[in-house]
Amino acid sequence: MMIRPYWDKFIGWLTIGRVGLILLLIALPGIFLSYQAENPVFRLDGLLRQSYTNIAWEFVSIAFTILIIDRIYQAQDARREKTQTVQQLRSTDPDIVQEAAEKLRLEGWLADGSLRQANLGQADLRHMQWQNADLRAANLTQANLQHIDLTQADLRDAILEGADLRCALLKDAQISEAQLTQAGRLTHAVMPDGRMYDGRFHLPQDLQDAASAGFNTSDPISLARFYDVPVKDVMRDA
Repeated sequence: MMIRPYWDKFIGWLTIGRVGLILLLIALPGIFLSYQAENPVFRLDGLLRQSYTNIAWEFVSIAFTILIIDRIYQAQDARREKTQTVQQLRSTDPDIVQEAAEKLRLEGWLADGSLRQANLGQADLRHMQWQNADLRAANLTQANLQHIDLTQADLRDAILEGADLRCALLKDAQISEAQLTQAGRLTHAVMPDGRMYDGRFHLPQDLQDAASAGFNTSDPISLARFYDVPVKDVMRDA
């Protein structure tokens, strides 16, 4: 019990640097004795050469270990940063959302798979420039995607239930008609085939918007004016 206070004080005094110095002081006599046993005539330069030879490969091994560990930590930090940035897309603060979207674009994370299976339900992503984005299996339920540019984006298996895609650019996007029928609104959207959406899916919210704006949803000519497409397109999809 008498030793305990001194032991606690010693432990508190120890640091990583001091432990290193202690180990070095312990090792030095061993190096000197080993050299003296092999070389009866002591020469400092000989001792230094032998010591360096003995520890050089150890230093190489330690260096590689440090580099590998550093690379692992960098990769982990990058993954955490990507995850945090994607999560910020669901913020209610438009500035935070815009900053996160810009970072995804500048870092090349839009197309590298960082957004695959991302939960972006109810996110406000209006006017985003997300050409070539990889949104496979992303949850975009009730997301606000008005005026978003998804040209050549990969939306396979993405959930678009209730999403607002008014005026969205979907030209050459990888997305199925079955997915688009889940959307809430598609008025004035450019479809994957390059044509303007013409009401072909008869989305209830689009039709409600048309009726609220005074258009006759039973009249193809009136609907053609609402969708801003030729009457023949509305007639074809009727």
